Amino acid sequence: MDIINILAINNWEKASLEDLSASLKEKNKSLITYSWRNFNKELSPLSLYKLLKAKFGVANGICMFSKSETTENLIHWHYTFIVEKNEIHFLGKSSGIEILLKLLPDIKFEKNDWTILIDNIKSSYSQNGESMKRIQSDFEKYTLFINPFSRLKDTLTSQVEELKILDIKEIQRIDAFNASDKEREEYYKSFCKLPQKQDSLKVDK
Repeated sequence: MDIINILAINNWEKASLEDLSASLKEKNKSLITYSWRNFNKELSPLSLYKLLKAKFGVANGICMFSKSETTENLIHWHYTFIVEKNEIHFLGKSSGIEILLKLLPDIKFEKNDWTILIDNIKSSYSQNGESMKRIQSDFEKYTLFINPFSRLKDTLTSQVEELKILDIKEIQRIDAFNASDKEREEYYKSFCKLPQKQDSLKVDK
């Protein structure tokens, strides 16, 4: 089997528990690993997840066994597929999508083959559009709202920071009769700036 057939979605089979166990054993260390990350956002994590779930069911990767029922997981979903002893891993991480190919040494793989895989995935969206819509309709719905206490805290914090930046110390008084011309000039400049600083402290209502 060549790389073209390995990257063809219709040839993928979900890895069984036996396959997952075998992939952790020493005998599979001979597989050569190639990694791709979605740096340029060629793939939508949501669309990819809907496709994989619509076509193959729930995620089955080894990372799912340690996943907690919260949004704080580093890896949110993980699919593993087997194509004649070669492995394909899809990981939905907080930082984005990562795809791992673990191939037998005799499989020739080139950098441009990632484009073939991405194109295969994108072309599958239209073929599985109805199933993907049904998957999305089952997603848990969330309602977003603005926390007024958090907003108040942010406002106060911002104003306190502005107060710290402003130099509102009282102007040091001078003896006008004994001060030099330079000291009187500096005092006058500081005195003129005082109303500007006070205006900066006013809060718009």
